[in-house]
Amino acid sequence: MSVETNDADNMRWDHILPPGERILWEGPPLPGIRNIPFRVLASLFGLGLLVWGLAILVKFLPEAVRDGSVGQAGFAFVVGFMLTLAGVSGALFQWRMAARAHITTRYALTNRCAYIVERTRIGSLKSYPILPETAVELKRHTGYDDVWLHVRREPGSEGSVTTEKIGFEGISDGQKVFALIRSIQTEQAQ
Repeated sequence: MSVETNDADNMRWDHILPPGERILWEGPPLPGIRNIPFRVLASLFGLGLLVWGLAILVKFLPEAVRDGSVGQAGFAFVVGFMLTLAGVSGALFQWRMAARAHITTRYALTNRCAYIVERTRIGSLKSYPILPETAVELKRHTGYDDVWLHVRREPGSEGSVTTEKIGFEGISDGQKVFALIRSIQTEQAQ
């Protein structure tokens, strides 16, 4: 589903929303890169994969080709290439995506749902209903807030349960959004 825009900062939601649903709040994340310690660790891991992948390509691929083992050469190439790609992705692309989030991501809160739109090459529109039992958390940071408005539990391996926080990350008016969500839940509970 494509989401039309009027300009870089405004979105058209009217063709997406069902009858009776109305926008209470809308906005993008603030510009800037957040959660730097995590990004540094992910980059170091990505660089490790990159080095490992390149080492496989440099060391084992020529040996396998020289020995005439097509299967080994193919395996060394595929493994080395995949590790190299994973390394580049982990080390570089996640920084670019974080730096562009204020351009590519839009959030909206309606009287029924929370919407998260990713405007990338693939693009996505996700909606999460606001229910009385929806877990809501406001996380205050210096200069920005995160509002975790939906916790989804999925069965993990061997019957374990995992929790995924989904919400509005890096917004300026987190207290307002949190209060709106709580008022939606209160109205629905009555």
